[in-house]
Amino acid sequence: SPLHTNTYSMHHHLLCAPTSTVRTNVAVVKCQLCMYGGHTLQSLAAEYDTDYLSLYSMNVAISNPDSIASGTLVNAGINYRVRDGDSLFSISQRFFSSVEHLLSVNPDIAKDANGSDLTPGDLVCVIPPLCSVQCAKGSICTLVEKQSAGISSI
Repeated sequence: SPLHTNTYSMHHHLLCAPTSTVRTNVAVVKCQLCMYGGHTLQSLAAEYDTDYLSLYSMNVAISNPDSIASGTLVNAGINYRVRDGDSLFSISQRFFSSVEHLLSVNPDIAKDANGSDLTPGDLVCVIPPLCSVQCAKGSICTLVEKQSAGISSI
């Protein structure tokens, strides 16, 4: 899944010297996807259980959501910085999500619903349902509809 985080090490064995190993670190940014193979915002929305308008609103530089060049980086959500006392459950409630959805887009987080492995300062990728939330008085928000297959009904 393209939402992995942290630095990964890959070992490349050299053909010329089979006993040599080259170590390469690759940093992968949370909440960003690399478009490939004809993906559209609609297909990504279905894959990541959101709606394409939410993805489109997080990617204002994309002029045509149905034609995105391979290799284009797309924001899939927002990075939430964990605060003292946060758990996967409290984060999921804050962003109208579920613990299961948070775990699906953050495979680096241990599958502990209490979030005991979360440390203040950690980043958690959150894909909020922007098109399905109605807010009154600033931060008093409610979920007004359930997304279906990546499409927000209007």
